[in-house]
Amino acid sequence: MSQAINVAVCQINPTLGSFKTNLEKISSSYLDAIKDGADLVIFPEMSITGYPPQDLLSNNRFIEKNISSLKDLSKIVTVPCIVGFVDRVDGKNFNAAAICQDGKVAFKYHKIHLPNYDVFDERRYFSNGNSIGIFSLKIRDSKYNIGLQICEDLWDDEYDRKLSAELMKHNPDLIVNISASPFAQDRKEERVNLVKRKFKGANCPFVYCNLVGGQDELIFDGFSMIFDKNMNLIEMASGFIEETILTDLKTSKSIPSFSKNKQLFDGLSLGIKDYFTKTGHSKAVIGLSGGIDSALVACLAVNALGAKNVSLNFYAL
Repeated sequence: MSQAINVAVCQINPTLGSFKTNLEKISSSYLDAIKDGADLVIFPEMSITGYPPQDLLSNNRFIEKNISSLKDLSKIVTVPCIVGFVDRVDGKNFNAAAICQDGKVAFKYHKIHLPNYDVFDERRYFSNGNSIGIFSLKIRDSKYNIGLQICEDLWDDEYDRKLSAELMKHNPDLIVNISASPFAQDRKEERVNLVKRKFKGANCPFVYCNLVGGQDELIFDGFSMIFDKNMNLIEMASGFIEETILTDLKTSKSIPSFSKNKQLFDGLSLGIKDYFTKTGHSKAVIGLSGGIDSALVACLAVNALGAKNVSLNFYAL
Protein backbone atom coordinates (compact mmCIF):
# COMPACT_ATOMS: atom_id res chain seq x y z
CA MET A 1 0.00 0.00 0.00
CA SER A 2 1.67 3.20 -1.22
CA GLN A 3 0.37 5.44 1.58
CA ALA A 4 -1.66 5.14 4.76
CA ILE A 5 -5.41 5.40 4.31
CA ASN A 6 -8.08 5.80 6.95
CA VAL A 7 -10.77 3.12 6.88
CA ALA A 8 -14.05 3.44 8.81
CA VAL A 9 -15.68 0.13 9.77
CA CYS A 10 -19.35 0.78 10.56
CA GLN A 11 -20.77 -2.03 12.68
CA ILE A 12 -24.49 -1.26 12.41
CA ASN A 13 -27.77 -2.86 13.48
CA PRO A 14 -30.25 -2.72 10.57
CA THR A 15 -33.91 -3.74 10.82
CA LEU A 16 -35.14 -6.33 8.34
CA GLY A 17 -37.19 -4.67 5.60
CA SER A 18 -37.12 -1.20 7.18
CA PHE A 19 -35.47 0.46 4.21
CA LYS A 20 -36.04 4.06 5.29
CA THR A 21 -34.60 3.44 8.76
CA ASN A 22 -31.67 1.44 7.40
CA LEU A 23 -30.83 4.05 4.77
CA GLU A 24 -30.93 6.81 7.38
CA LYS A 25 -28.64 4.79 9.66
CA ILE A 26 -26.17 4.02 6.87
CA SER A 27 -26.16 7.59 5.54
CA SER A 28 -25.66 9.07 9.01
CA SER A 29 -22.81 6.68 9.81
CA TYR A 30 -21.23 7.37 6.42
CA LEU A 31 -21.34 11.16 6.78
CA ASP A 32 -19.96 10.98 10.33
CA ALA A 33 -17.13 8.76 9.12
CA ILE A 34 -16.00 11.09 6.36
CA LYS A 35 -16.17 14.05 8.78
CA ASP A 36 -13.74 12.11 10.94
CA GLY A 37 -11.36 11.70 8.00
CA ALA A 38 -12.26 8.32 6.51
CA ASP A 39 -10.95 7.54 3.03
CA LEU A 40 -13.04 4.36 2.74
CA VAL A 41 -16.22 3.47 4.64
CA ILE A 42 -17.34 -0.15 5.08
CA PHE A 43 -20.72 -1.57 6.12
CA PRO A 44 -21.73 -5.20 6.84
CA GLU A 45 -23.40 -7.83 4.70
CA MET A 46 -27.06 -7.08 3.85
CA SER A 47 -26.93 -3.62 5.46
CA ILE A 48 -29.59 -2.26 3.11
CA THR A 49 -32.15 -5.02 3.77
CA GLY A 50 -31.27 -6.49 7.15
CA TYR A 51 -30.41 -10.18 7.48
CA PRO A 52 -31.71 -12.80 6.84
CA PRO A 53 -34.44 -11.66 4.40
CA GLN A 54 -35.59 -15.23 3.64
CA ASP A 55 -39.01 -15.40 1.89
CA LEU A 56 -39.15 -11.61 1.52
CA LEU A 57 -36.80 -12.20 -1.42
CA SER A 58 -39.73 -13.60 -3.39
CA ASN A 59 -41.42 -10.19 -3.16
CA ASN A 60 -40.49 -8.05 -6.15
CA ARG A 61 -41.26 -4.82 -4.31
CA PHE A 62 -38.81 -5.81 -1.57
CA ILE A 63 -36.04 -6.32 -4.13
CA GLU A 64 -36.87 -3.10 -5.97
CA LYS A 65 -36.96 -1.05 -2.77
CA ASN A 66 -33.60 -2.46 -1.73
CA ILE A 67 -32.06 -1.50 -5.09
CA SER A 68 -33.59 1.99 -5.06
CA SER A 69 -32.26 2.49 -1.51
CA LEU A 70 -28.77 1.59 -2.73
CA LYS A 71 -29.11 4.12 -5.57
CA ASP A 72 -30.22 6.80 -3.11
CA LEU A 73 -27.21 6.04 -0.92
CA SER A 74 -24.81 6.15 -3.85
CA LYS A 75 -25.92 9.70 -4.73
CA ILE A 76 -24.45 11.11 -1.52
CA VAL A 77 -21.20 9.16 -1.77
CA THR A 78 -18.02 11.11 -2.37
CA VAL A 79 -15.48 9.10 -0.39
CA PRO A 80 -15.93 5.46 -1.54
CA CYS A 81 -17.94 3.02 0.54
CA ILE A 82 -18.74 -0.70 0.52
CA VAL A 83 -22.23 -1.84 1.51
CA GLY A 84 -24.19 -5.11 1.44
CA PHE A 85 -27.46 -5.43 -0.50
CA VAL A 86 -29.46 -7.84 -2.70
CA ASP A 87 -28.71 -7.68 -6.41
CA ARG A 88 -31.02 -9.07 -9.10
CA VAL A 89 -29.68 -10.06 -12.52
CA ASP A 90 -31.78 -11.86 -15.15
CA GLY A 91 -34.36 -12.81 -12.53
CA LYS A 92 -31.76 -14.26 -10.14
CA ASN A 93 -31.06 -12.91 -6.65
CA PHE A 94 -27.52 -12.49 -5.39
CA ASN A 95 -26.18 -11.74 -1.93
CA ALA A 96 -24.06 -8.81 -3.02
CA ALA A 97 -21.72 -6.00 -2.08
CA ALA A 98 -21.76 -2.65 -3.82
CA ILE A 99 -18.79 -0.32 -4.05
CA CYS A 100 -20.11 3.23 -4.35
CA GLN A 101 -17.93 6.09 -5.53
CA ASP A 102 -18.44 9.55 -7.04
CA GLY A 103 -22.22 9.42 -6.74
CA LYS A 104 -22.77 6.03 -8.35
CA VAL A 105 -22.42 2.29 -7.91
CA ALA A 106 -19.00 1.62 -9.43
CA PHE A 107 -18.65 -2.13 -8.80
CA LYS A 108 -20.69 -5.09 -7.59
CA TYR A 109 -19.56 -8.39 -6.13
CA HIS A 110 -21.77 -11.47 -5.81
CA LYS A 111 -21.15 -13.84 -2.90
CA ILE A 112 -19.79 -17.15 -4.18
CA HIS A 113 -20.05 -19.55 -1.23
CA LEU A 114 -23.64 -19.77 0.05
CA PRO A 115 -24.00 -21.46 3.46
CA ASN A 116 -26.73 -24.07 3.76
CA TYR A 117 -26.27 -25.56 7.22
CA ASP A 118 -27.10 -24.77 10.83
CA VAL A 119 -29.12 -21.50 10.79
CA PHE A 120 -28.34 -20.73 7.14
CA ASP A 121 -30.47 -21.50 4.09
CA GLU A 122 -28.95 -19.22 1.45
CA ARG A 123 -28.99 -21.66 -1.47
CA ARG A 124 -32.78 -21.57 -1.32
CA TYR A 125 -32.85 -17.83 -1.92
CA PHE A 126 -29.69 -16.87 -3.79
CA SER A 127 -27.68 -17.84 -6.82
CA ASN A 128 -23.92 -18.29 -6.50
CA GLY A 129 -21.62 -15.63 -7.84
CA ASN A 130 -18.67 -16.72 -9.94
CA SER A 131 -16.13 -13.91 -10.39
CA ILE A 132 -13.58 -13.32 -7.65
CA GLY A 133 -14.04 -10.04 -5.77
CA ILE A 134 -11.16 -7.88 -6.95
CA PHE A 135 -11.42 -4.27 -8.10
CA SER A 136 -9.40 -1.08 -8.43
CA LEU A 137 -10.36 1.82 -6.19
CA LYS A 138 -9.10 5.38 -6.39
CA ILE A 139 -8.33 6.89 -3.00
CA ARG A 140 -6.51 10.19 -2.60
CA ASP A 141 -5.37 10.15 -6.22
CA SER A 142 -3.80 6.70 -5.81
CA LYS A 143 -5.10 3.36 -7.11
CA TYR A 144 -5.61 0.47 -4.70
CA ASN A 145 -6.26 -3.14 -5.56
CA ILE A 146 -9.07 -4.19 -3.21
CA GLY A 147 -10.04 -7.81 -2.53
CA LEU A 148 -13.63 -8.36 -1.41
CA GLN A 149 -15.40 -11.27 0.27
CA ILE A 150 -18.83 -11.76 1.80
CA CYS A 151 -18.98 -13.79 5.03
CA GLU A 152 -18.96 -17.49 4.02
CA ASP A 153 -16.39 -16.81 1.27
CA LEU A 154 -13.85 -16.75 4.10
CA TRP A 155 -14.99 -20.11 5.53
CA ASP A 156 -13.95 -22.07 2.44
CA ASP A 157 -12.36 -25.18 3.98
CA GLU A 158 -15.34 -27.40 3.09
CA TYR A 159 -15.69 -26.03 -0.45
CA ASP A 160 -13.86 -27.09 -3.61
CA ARG A 161 -13.09 -23.50 -4.49
CA LYS A 162 -10.59 -21.88 -2.13
CA LEU A 163 -11.51 -18.23 -2.50
CA SER A 164 -9.03 -16.84 0.00
CA ALA A 165 -6.12 -18.41 -1.89
CA GLU A 166 -7.56 -17.17 -5.21
CA LEU A 167 -7.83 -13.66 -3.85
CA MET A 168 -4.21 -13.55 -2.72
CA LYS A 169 -3.03 -14.42 -6.22
CA HIS A 170 -4.21 -10.96 -7.31
CA ASN A 171 -1.82 -9.29 -4.83
CA PRO A 172 -4.42 -7.01 -3.22
CA ASP A 173 -3.45 -3.90 -1.27
CA LEU A 174 -6.35 -4.51 1.12
CA ILE A 175 -8.80 -7.38 1.72
CA VAL A 176 -12.30 -6.67 3.03
CA ASN A 177 -14.83 -9.18 4.32
CA ILE A 178 -18.35 -7.95 5.06
CA SER A 179 -20.32 -10.37 7.20
CA ALA A 180 -23.56 -11.24 8.97
CA SER A 181 -22.04 -13.85 11.26
CA PRO A 182 -24.21 -14.91 14.23
CA PHE A 183 -23.00 -15.18 17.79
CA ALA A 184 -21.91 -18.54 19.17
CA GLN A 185 -19.64 -19.49 22.03
CA ASP A 186 -15.97 -19.02 21.06
CA ARG A 187 -16.99 -17.75 17.59
CA LYS A 188 -15.04 -14.51 18.05
CA GLU A 189 -11.80 -16.41 18.67
CA GLU A 190 -12.58 -18.78 15.82
CA ARG A 191 -12.86 -15.85 13.40
CA VAL A 192 -9.54 -14.39 14.53
CA ASN A 193 -7.74 -17.70 14.08
CA LEU A 194 -9.36 -18.31 10.70
CA VAL A 195 -8.30 -14.93 9.29
CA LYS A 196 -4.73 -15.39 10.51
CA ARG A 197 -4.55 -18.87 8.98
CA LYS A 198 -6.12 -17.98 5.65
CA PHE A 199 -4.21 -14.77 4.98
CA LYS A 200 -0.86 -15.22 6.71
CA GLY A 201 0.87 -14.78 3.35
CA ALA A 202 -1.27 -11.97 1.98
CA ASN A 203 1.15 -9.17 2.91
CA CYS A 204 -1.71 -6.67 3.12
CA PRO A 205 -4.18 -5.51 5.79
CA PHE A 206 -7.47 -7.32 6.34
CA VAL A 207 -10.76 -5.72 7.45
CA TYR A 208 -13.66 -7.75 8.82
CA CYS A 209 -16.94 -5.82 9.20
CA ASN A 210 -19.68 -7.76 10.97
CA LEU A 211 -23.37 -7.07 11.53
CA VAL A 212 -24.70 -6.51 15.05
CA GLY A 213 -28.24 -6.97 16.37
CA GLY A 214 -31.01 -9.46 16.97
CA GLN A 215 -33.30 -10.87 14.28
CA ASP A 216 -35.80 -13.55 15.32
CA GLU A 217 -33.73 -16.38 16.82
CA LEU A 218 -30.40 -14.99 15.55
CA ILE A 219 -28.06 -12.64 17.41
CA PHE A 220 -25.25 -10.95 15.51
CA ASP A 221 -22.41 -10.03 17.81
CA GLY A 222 -20.32 -7.53 15.86
CA PHE A 223 -16.69 -7.75 17.05
CA SER A 224 -15.51 -6.26 13.74
CA MET A 225 -11.75 -6.63 13.34
CA ILE A 226 -8.71 -5.02 11.75
CA PHE A 227 -5.52 -6.93 10.95
CA ASP A 228 -2.28 -5.35 9.73
CA LYS A 229 -0.30 -6.68 6.76
CA ASN A 230 1.35 -9.29 9.00
CA MET A 231 -2.08 -10.50 10.21
CA ASN A 232 -1.61 -9.09 13.68
CA LEU A 233 -4.96 -8.17 15.21
CA ILE A 234 -4.59 -4.43 15.79
CA GLU A 235 -8.16 -3.36 16.57
CA MET A 236 -11.54 -4.87 17.41
CA ALA A 237 -14.94 -3.28 17.86
CA SER A 238 -16.97 -4.01 20.96
CA GLY A 239 -19.54 -6.77 20.93
CA PHE A 240 -23.33 -6.44 20.83
CA ILE A 241 -23.42 -2.66 20.22
CA GLU A 242 -23.32 -0.42 17.19
CA GLU A 243 -19.90 1.13 16.77
CA THR A 244 -17.69 2.71 14.13
CA ILE A 245 -13.96 2.17 14.34
CA LEU A 246 -11.56 4.32 12.32
CA THR A 247 -8.19 2.80 11.51
CA ASP A 248 -5.09 3.66 9.51
CA LEU A 249 -4.55 -0.11 9.09
CA LYS A 250 -1.20 0.16 10.89
CA THR A 251 -1.67 1.51 14.41
CA SER A 252 -2.41 -1.05 17.10
CA LYS A 253 -5.11 -0.24 19.65
CA SER A 254 -6.31 -2.02 22.78
CA ILE A 255 -8.47 -5.08 22.15
CA PRO A 256 -11.61 -5.29 24.33
CA SER A 257 -11.79 -8.30 26.63
CA PHE A 258 -15.10 -10.09 27.17
CA SER A 259 -15.58 -13.12 29.38
CA LYS A 260 -17.75 -15.93 28.03
CA ASN A 261 -20.43 -15.16 30.62
CA LYS A 262 -20.49 -11.48 29.69
CA GLN A 263 -20.77 -12.32 26.00
CA LEU A 264 -23.68 -14.63 26.73
CA PHE A 265 -25.43 -12.09 28.97
CA ASP A 266 -24.94 -9.22 26.52
CA GLY A 267 -26.03 -11.39 23.59
CA LEU A 268 -29.24 -12.51 25.30
CA SER A 269 -29.98 -8.94 26.37
CA LEU A 270 -29.52 -7.69 22.81
CA GLY A 271 -31.71 -10.46 21.41
CA ILE A 272 -34.53 -9.57 23.81
CA LYS A 273 -34.20 -5.84 23.23
CA ASP A 274 -34.20 -6.11 19.44
CA TYR A 275 -37.08 -8.59 19.39
CA PHE A 276 -39.24 -6.07 21.24
CA THR A 277 -37.97 -3.01 19.37
CA LYS A 278 -38.19 -4.52 15.89
CA THR A 279 -41.70 -5.93 16.45
CA GLY A 280 -43.01 -2.66 17.84
CA HIS A 281 -43.34 -3.74 21.49
CA SER A 282 -41.89 -2.13 24.60
CA LYS A 283 -43.30 -3.81 27.72
CA ALA A 284 -43.15 -7.35 29.11
CA VAL A 285 -44.99 -9.28 31.82
CA ILE A 286 -42.98 -12.17 33.30
CA GLY A 287 -44.32 -15.02 35.39
CA LEU A 288 -41.79 -15.95 38.09
CA SER A 289 -41.60 -18.99 40.37
CA GLY A 290 -38.86 -17.59 42.58
CA GLY A 291 -36.04 -19.86 41.43
CA ILE A 292 -32.65 -18.78 40.16
CA ASP A 293 -33.75 -19.30 36.55
CA SER A 294 -36.64 -16.86 37.11
CA ALA A 295 -34.24 -14.37 38.67
CA LEU A 296 -31.98 -14.58 35.64
CA VAL A 297 -34.90 -14.08 33.23
CA ALA A 298 -36.04 -11.03 35.18
CA CYS A 299 -32.48 -9.65 35.21
CA LEU A 300 -32.14 -10.08 31.44
CA ALA A 301 -35.53 -8.48 30.77
CA VAL A 302 -34.77 -5.46 32.94
CA ASN A 303 -31.33 -5.06 31.40
CA ALA A 304 -32.81 -5.22 27.88
CA LEU A 305 -36.01 -3.21 28.33
CA GLY A 306 -35.55 -1.10 31.46
CA ALA A 307 -37.17 -1.67 34.86
CA LYS A 308 -40.20 0.49 34.12
CA ASN A 309 -41.10 -1.71 31.14
CA VAL A 310 -41.04 -5.04 32.99
CA SER A 311 -43.86 -6.27 35.22
CA LEU A 312 -43.34 -9.34 37.42
CA ASN A 313 -46.04 -11.84 38.34
CA PHE A 314 -45.06 -14.36 41.04
CA TYR A 315 -46.76 -17.73 41.31
CA ALA A 316 -46.38 -20.77 43.53
CA LEU A 317 -45.56 -24.20 42.16
